[in-house]
Amino acid sequence: MPNVIGVAMSCGIPCAVTDVGLCSEMVGDTGVVVPPANAAALASAWQKILGITTRERGALGERAITSMHSI
Repeated sequence: MPNVIGVAMSCGIPCAVTDVGLCSEMVGDTGVVVPPANAAALASAWQKILGITTRERGALGERAITSMHSI
C-alpha cells in the first residue's frame, strides 16, 4: 500500500492508480483504477479526472476523505 495514496486521499485528492497491492481497495470509487503496466490507461485516467468539473472533483475528494477516515 503506497502511503502517498492514503495521504493524497486524506487531503481530498482524487487518485488515479494501478491495480496493484491494495491500491484498488483503497481508492474504490473515489478515483480511477487501471490495469498495471498500462501507461496509456493511466494517462487516460488522469485525463478523466482532470476533465471533470471542479465540483465533481470536490465530490470525489470528499468521498476519498470519508473513505480514509473509515480505515
